[in-house]
Amino acid sequence: MKTILSAAVGLVFSLAFSLPAAAETDFLKAPKVACAPDRMTRCKSPGSECETREASEGDKKQLLVIDFTAKKAVMRRERGERPYGDVGEEKVEGDTRVIVLVRERGERKTSLTFRLKGNGKMESTQNEGRVKLEISCVAE
Repeated sequence: MKTILSAAVGLVFSLAFSLPAAAETDFLKAPKVACAPDRMTRCKSPGSECETREASEGDKKQLLVIDFTAKKAVMRRERGERPYGDVGEEKVEGDTRVIVLVRERGERKTSLTFRLKGNGKMESTQNEGRVKLEISCVAE
Protein backbone atom coordinates (compact mmCIF):
# COMPACT_ATOMS: atom_id res chain seq x y z
CA MET A 1 0.00 0.00 0.00
CA LYS A 2 2.85 2.39 0.85
CA THR A 3 4.43 1.68 -2.53
CA ILE A 4 1.25 2.63 -4.42
CA LEU A 5 0.82 5.79 -2.34
CA SER A 6 4.46 6.76 -2.84
CA ALA A 7 4.15 6.18 -6.59
CA ALA A 8 0.97 8.29 -6.75
CA VAL A 9 2.57 11.15 -4.80
CA GLY A 10 5.65 10.95 -7.04
CA LEU A 11 3.48 11.09 -10.16
CA VAL A 12 1.60 14.14 -8.87
CA PHE A 13 4.86 15.98 -8.12
CA SER A 14 6.40 15.08 -11.46
CA LEU A 15 3.32 16.33 -13.32
CA ALA A 16 3.21 19.53 -11.27
CA PHE A 17 6.83 20.37 -12.05
CA SER A 18 6.60 19.50 -15.73
CA LEU A 19 3.94 22.11 -16.58
CA PRO A 20 4.97 24.61 -19.24
CA ALA A 21 6.84 27.66 -18.00
CA ALA A 22 4.17 29.94 -19.51
CA ALA A 23 1.67 28.60 -17.00
CA GLU A 24 3.95 29.82 -14.20
CA THR A 25 4.82 33.20 -15.74
CA ASP A 26 3.34 36.35 -14.27
CA PHE A 27 3.06 38.46 -17.41
CA LEU A 28 2.02 41.45 -15.35
CA LYS A 29 5.56 41.54 -13.89
CA ALA A 30 7.75 39.77 -16.50
CA PRO A 31 10.87 41.85 -17.28
CA LYS A 32 10.90 40.80 -20.96
CA VAL A 33 8.38 39.19 -23.33
CA ALA A 34 8.49 37.93 -26.92
CA CYS A 35 5.16 38.06 -28.73
CA ALA A 36 3.94 36.48 -31.96
CA PRO A 37 0.75 37.41 -33.82
CA ASP A 38 -2.23 35.03 -33.73
CA ARG A 39 -4.74 36.89 -35.89
CA MET A 40 -5.54 40.31 -37.27
CA THR A 41 -8.89 41.94 -37.95
CA ARG A 42 -9.19 44.81 -40.42
CA CYS A 43 -12.37 46.89 -40.72
CA LYS A 44 -13.35 49.50 -43.30
CA SER A 45 -14.60 51.61 -40.40
CA PRO A 46 -14.53 50.82 -36.66
CA GLY A 47 -16.73 47.76 -36.07
CA SER A 48 -18.11 47.40 -39.59
CA GLU A 49 -17.18 45.42 -42.68
CA CYS A 50 -14.46 43.54 -40.83
CA GLU A 51 -12.30 40.69 -42.07
CA THR A 52 -10.22 38.49 -39.76
CA ARG A 53 -7.27 36.42 -40.88
CA GLU A 54 -5.06 34.00 -38.97
CA ALA A 55 -1.35 34.76 -38.83
CA SER A 56 0.71 32.80 -41.33
CA GLU A 57 3.74 30.77 -40.28
CA GLY A 58 5.90 33.60 -41.63
CA ASP A 59 3.99 36.16 -39.55
CA LYS A 60 4.50 34.04 -36.42
CA LYS A 61 8.28 34.14 -36.93
CA GLN A 62 8.27 37.93 -36.58
CA LEU A 63 8.38 38.52 -32.85
CA LEU A 64 7.74 41.75 -31.03
CA VAL A 65 10.17 41.66 -28.11
CA ILE A 66 9.47 44.11 -25.30
CA ASP A 67 12.21 44.63 -22.73
CA PHE A 68 10.59 46.44 -19.80
CA THR A 69 13.89 46.86 -17.96
CA ALA A 70 15.62 48.58 -20.90
CA LYS A 71 12.34 50.32 -21.93
CA LYS A 72 12.90 49.19 -25.54
CA ALA A 73 11.01 47.10 -28.07
CA VAL A 74 12.51 45.37 -31.10
CA MET A 75 11.11 43.38 -33.99
CA ARG A 76 12.94 40.06 -34.16
CA ARG A 77 13.08 38.30 -37.51
CA GLU A 78 15.19 35.50 -38.94
CA ARG A 79 17.69 38.08 -40.24
CA GLY A 80 18.10 39.72 -36.84
CA GLU A 81 16.50 42.46 -34.78
CA ARG A 82 15.59 46.01 -35.60
CA PRO A 83 14.40 48.75 -33.23
CA TYR A 84 10.63 49.02 -33.00
CA GLY A 85 10.04 51.65 -30.32
CA ASP A 86 10.44 52.74 -26.73
CA VAL A 87 8.26 51.78 -23.78
CA GLY A 88 6.77 55.20 -23.08
CA GLU A 89 4.30 54.06 -20.46
CA GLU A 90 3.59 50.86 -18.59
CA LYS A 91 1.01 50.25 -15.87
CA VAL A 92 -1.06 47.43 -14.43
CA GLU A 93 -4.84 47.83 -14.38
CA GLY A 94 -6.44 44.82 -12.67
CA ASP A 95 -5.37 41.71 -14.59
CA THR A 96 -3.97 43.70 -17.54
CA ARG A 97 -0.59 45.29 -18.19
CA VAL A 98 -1.07 48.35 -20.39
CA ILE A 99 1.97 49.14 -22.52
CA VAL A 100 2.39 52.22 -24.69
CA LEU A 101 5.14 51.92 -27.29
CA VAL A 102 6.36 55.17 -28.79
CA ARG A 103 7.71 55.02 -32.32
CA GLU A 104 9.58 57.85 -34.02
CA ARG A 105 10.13 58.17 -37.74
CA GLY A 106 11.88 61.40 -38.45
CA GLU A 107 9.63 64.16 -37.14
CA ARG A 108 6.61 61.87 -36.90
CA LYS A 109 5.91 60.25 -33.53
CA THR A 110 3.20 57.64 -32.97
CA SER A 111 2.03 55.76 -29.89
CA LEU A 112 0.70 52.20 -29.96
CA THR A 113 -1.16 50.78 -26.97
CA PHE A 114 -0.97 47.08 -26.14
CA ARG A 115 -2.98 45.28 -23.42
CA LEU A 116 -1.19 42.21 -22.04
CA LYS A 117 -3.28 39.86 -19.89
CA GLY A 118 -1.86 37.78 -17.08
CA ASN A 119 -2.24 34.64 -19.25
CA GLY A 120 0.16 35.97 -21.94
CA LYS A 121 -2.51 37.01 -24.46
CA MET A 122 -2.11 40.53 -25.78
CA GLU A 123 -4.33 42.79 -27.89
CA SER A 124 -3.86 46.07 -29.65
CA THR A 125 -6.41 48.21 -31.47
CA GLN A 126 -4.91 50.66 -33.92
CA ASN A 127 -5.76 52.97 -36.79
CA GLU A 128 -8.75 54.53 -35.00
CA GLY A 129 -10.27 51.11 -34.27
CA ARG A 130 -9.98 49.72 -37.79
CA VAL A 131 -7.19 47.23 -36.96
CA LYS A 132 -7.21 44.77 -34.07
CA LEU A 133 -4.23 42.52 -33.34
CA GLU A 134 -4.40 39.38 -31.22
CA ILE A 135 -1.01 38.23 -30.00
CA SER A 136 0.47 35.48 -27.78
CA CYS A 137 3.50 36.17 -25.61
CA VAL A 138 6.12 34.13 -23.77
CA ALA A 139 8.52 35.38 -21.14
CA GLU A 140 12.19 35.57 -22.11
